[in-house]
Amino acid sequence: MISAQNVKRALISVYDKSNLKLLAQVLHDLDWEILSTGGSAAFLRESGFRVTDIKDFTAAEEILSGRVKTLHPKVFSGILFDRDQTDHIDQIIANKYQAIDLVAVNFYPFEEKAINANLSPEQSIEFIDIGGPSMLRAAAKNHAHVIPIIDPADYSLVEEQLRTTGNVSAVTRRALAAKVFKTTSLYDSLIAEHLGLTLSRPEADRLEQDVLIALKKQENLRYGENPHQAGAIYQVPSPKSPFASKYRLEDVYAGKGLSYNNYLDLDAACRIMTDFHEDNVCAIIKHTNACGVALSANSIFEATERAWASDPVSAFGSVVGYNQCVTAEAAQFFKDKFIECLIAPDFTEEALTVLKSKKNLRVLRFHPCSLTKEPLLLRQTQFGILGATEVIGIDPKSWRCVTQKSPSKNDLDEMTFAFKIVKNLKSNAIAISANQQLLAMGAGATSRIDALKHGLLKAEELGHDLKNAVLASDAFFPFADCVTLASQKGITRFVQPGGSIRDQESIDLCNKLGLMMVFTDARYFYH
Repeated sequence: MISAQNVKRALISVYDKSNLKLLAQVLHDLDWEILSTGGSAAFLRESGFRVTDIKDFTAAEEILSGRVKTLHPKVFSGILFDRDQTDHIDQIIANKYQAIDLVAVNFYPFEEKAINANLSPEQSIEFIDIGGPSMLRAAAKNHAHVIPIIDPADYSLVEEQLRTTGNVSAVTRRALAAKVFKTTSLYDSLIAEHLGLTLSRPEADRLEQDVLIALKKQENLRYGENPHQAGAIYQVPSPKSPFASKYRLEDVYAGKGLSYNNYLDLDAACRIMTDFHEDNVCAIIKHTNACGVALSANSIFEATERAWASDPVSAFGSVVGYNQCVTAEAAQFFKDKFIECLIAPDFTEEALTVLKSKKNLRVLRFHPCSLTKEPLLLRQTQFGILGATEVIGIDPKSWRCVTQKSPSKNDLDEMTFAFKIVKNLKSNAIAISANQQLLAMGAGATSRIDALKHGLLKAEELGHDLKNAVLASDAFFPFADCVTLASQKGITRFVQPGGSIRDQESIDLCNKLGLMMVFTDARYFYH
């Protein structure tokens, strides 16, 4: 009965019927028998192909509302038996089973039907495919003898090799098997995230015990961080994943495709913009650091002018972000300026008309995603993947004044503005501001005094007056040297985490000079 030695047999059960006629045609032309189920069988018959129903092959009706139709020993024995083992062949013959030499299957679209439709776990159950992944995994395990196909895009490759040689090469079979296991892994990860990964644990343990990350490729990028590198962007489809995107680009209105570095700078812009929920804020990003930020209670145009004035030299070729709707007046500001991208939650029609007239400017609208889990951050290293909870927010109400001179509400507002900026700069970092405008910053320095020196030098070059300005630091002052140098330039207000064994030296110097210092009691390193 082991007719597989003479008659080739394919099992086809697909939700996505793209390119299916191409595969069926080559099987028909080479005299393969086609086994199929339900909608796939009906589609193939309507297309003119001869099909054997799986229930006729197994001599068993499907049961449990279709949950069990291919889960049968005759199906899985036909897929899994090793054609090179005599005892396997003997068992197939003894049981009057037949070989299945090709399995083409794809699944119910769980992502589309359950996740995107925001179904509850209970409602999602019926969209979990069991038979399909089981058959494909069996075929992939036995790929030396069975051709496993999960992607309709691979039908043409299989068709070409079957017509040319009558078989599919070992290299192709292994690649197809790898794709099956990769796809079923992604599929299972999406289901796991949607149903809920973990049981309740102590509140202090906010990191997952084991991490599943389902990544779907969104698109290739023109290149990576440098032109000799390849680049791509991936998305985590499930909003229940702690690694899901916090923001989505709802519209790309103009300009060429985004680059790897554009995405990094857009991320930096969103980090700053979304720390400001009121008033009008413009942030200008260069190489992932803010070179200009300003807040205006009056207009988005005023915020734009003041942010650009922070450092017009560095702003060349930058990414500009807003936390409010962009007006035509603000858009007009960039008519004669070169920027890479402009991102905002919304635009007026007039603003879009102005911005679209600039060749190659990427104009993007972003929107917060609805996340169901607290975000976790990952960082790849040469030694492993590091994980951490999301950076905590700023709570000025918890800050402590440690000097004799206490801050007024206006002082605290300015300190808050400066600290929202410094928490998003690369460490070591300082930010100097006045009147809700970034005047200078130092980032990525190997010492805090060097970060300050860089910022002061830049401020001097640009002609900024630092009298009565605020200096924010992302970590403590290890010595009093930062207070000494900053005070010589007119800076009178300091906000920093505190926590150095030599904090008192800085506090004492502030008191001696009549300066003001506030401790946040929370460090904000951002490497």
